[in-house]
Amino acid sequence: MRRLAFLLIIVVATSTVNAQLLKYGARVGINSSDLKLKDFANITPQDGGVNVEIKFKPNKPFGMHFGGFAQVAIAGFFFQPELLFVTAKSDIEVDNGISEVTRNVRQQEWNFDIPLFAGWKFGPARVGLGPVASFNLISKNELADFMNEISEKKSEEVVLKKAVWGLQFGAGVNLWKLIFDVKYELGLSKINDGAVNINGKNYNFSQKANQLIISAGYCF
Repeated sequence: MRRLAFLLIIVVATSTVNAQLLKYGARVGINSSDLKLKDFANITPQDGGVNVEIKFKPNKPFGMHFGGFAQVAIAGFFFQPELLFVTAKSDIEVDNGISEVTRNVRQQEWNFDIPLFAGWKFGPARVGLGPVASFNLISKNELADFMNEISEKKSEEVVLKKAVWGLQFGAGVNLWKLIFDVKYELGLSKINDGAVNINGKNYNFSQKANQLIISAGYCF
């Protein structure tokens, strides 16, 4: 009888500790993407009059994300893996330099993200950082269509990466069964590569994506 009571006390104590250490639930939020174009911001061939300028609009459309998370906290540290479905959008203002007509093109992606966020816990507040793996499911790339229009040899090809890496850092707070996070993600991998031919000369370009992430979650 004493052994049974002792085992029961251990089970209850362990369950209580685990309930305090482990949280899991669902989360949803918004994200604002900032696509950086490399090596192709401005092209002015020396042997021709073609000028191609690409500039980013100051107002970026918001995407959204939703999914699940788990959070383990112990001894002032926490670990928070997440599984998220993410939509990312970005509007780009382009001018082909020939028709002198400026127009907007949109890039939109539907991704499956796995952030692994970890750091320090100060009461209900948290600060941390960690890697994120992003797997592309569907993409809509109007920039690729624009490149094909201005490429003389039609040799332009945009190669989308199926998986890329990023680094997230930020802060959050736990309030009762709710969790809130504000994070910024730096793109470490190129999301695409491409090339365009103007006046017989090839120009390469690539893109990386950064984004601001604001989310809220509920612990079950």
